[in-house]
Amino acid sequence: MTCEEALKRLYEIIDKEASDTDRKEVEEHLENCKHCMARYEFEAMFKNFVADKASSVPRHGEILKARILQRIDDAGKSPGGFLSNPFRYKTVIFSAAAALVICILAAFAASKFYRHKVYTYPFEQHHMALADYAADEADDFSDSPEIGHFVANDMHLVPATDDIGGFRMASAGFDELQGQKFAHIRYIRDDVRVSLFIGKAEGVNLPDFERAVSAGVEYFKHICAECQVIYWNEGETLAVVVTEDKAADLTVFIPAFNAI
Repeated sequence: MTCEEALKRLYEIIDKEASDTDRKEVEEHLENCKHCMARYEFEAMFKNFVADKASSVPRHGEILKARILQRIDDAGKSPGGFLSNPFRYKTVIFSAAAALVICILAAFAASKFYRHKVYTYPFEQHHMALADYAADEADDFSDSPEIGHFVANDMHLVPATDDIGGFRMASAGFDELQGQKFAHIRYIRDDVRVSLFIGKAEGVNLPDFERAVSAGVEYFKHICAECQVIYWNEGETLAVVVTEDKAADLTVFIPAFNAI
């Protein structure tokens, strides 16, 4: 069996899908070919690690780093391991270092994507679901008494101004997001559409936002491929503002409501 033939069957051996005959032939080749054996040891070590990660949601890079380094350490201590051959040792360490960087970057990217998809995207989705804000136009909360009652009595907020940076109220309703009831108030200015969500902060997770301050109020900002999102807290109340216009100044909504 040639090196090329052995390496072609390498993943089948690692995945335990090869036949007994193929496995025996490959093992015999590996025993006599130091180059292939080094490749096999590293591939098996790394693929086992990847299989472990595939069964769970991506976690912190430090855990990822520790596991890969432990794999390298375990492989190095095994009888007849790659430490017995300096060339093979350097080859595996170099490959493992490259894999470590790739895995950590991939884990952070996957983790960020997961958190955005689970926690942030639902707000964006509810915002974009209503394309025509003017279809159910409302001048103020008097046209939506249930929303006004919820904001004032349940969320303990009162509108400070009817004109929010030139945005007028278009319509309002209720949405359930992350298991919480939110008032969804829709505003429009020219072609810019904005959704303001008001609900309880407890149990709502909005990670990976950039911290900033406007008019003495701490808020958090996030820009993704489709939307701009900011949020802030008024006591136990959470306000989230979403728009597709990434250049719009959403901080005008921060002083628009006062805590009662």
